[in-house]
Amino acid sequence: MSHRNTLLLGFGLILASLLLQCQEIQGKEFLVGDDKGWSPYPGLSDWPNGKTFTPGDILVFKHNNANASVRWWDDEIKYKEYPDICYAKCDNFLCPNYKDFNSGNDNIVLKEGKNYFVSPDHDRCDQGFKIKVCAEFNGKRASCN
Repeated sequence: MSHRNTLLLGFGLILASLLLQCQEIQGKEFLVGDDKGWSPYPGLSDWPNGKTFTPGDILVFKHNNANASVRWWDDEIKYKEYPDICYAKCDNFLCPNYKDFNSGNDNIVLKEGKNYFVSPDHDRCDQGFKIKVCAEFNGKRASCN
């Protein structure tokens, strides 16, 4: 094999390796609620069950309703026990470092650990319009319990 062919082969392998790494960094896309989208249907909070999420995965929230915006926070706040309490009680006052998304086609990149998504409307959240997603590397879920 000539020196030129060896260089081309080496360059090709490096390029292929970089492309594979880029795909890993971007993560997978998940349409929240599948065909029902982000809407208050019975069982929405069970939607993440059976799915494996990794940091960098993208959740796509699609809705056509102005009342269906998404409020997101993760567990990177001062007191680690608060996010679970905020999620359970739909208490946005206790966990004020949230971000709201209301475009109707929102793409949210998961952070490592617990990610909480709720309706900003307390009554709708309290009726189950919310999901909790755990994103861990290599299937580790210990920090999400």
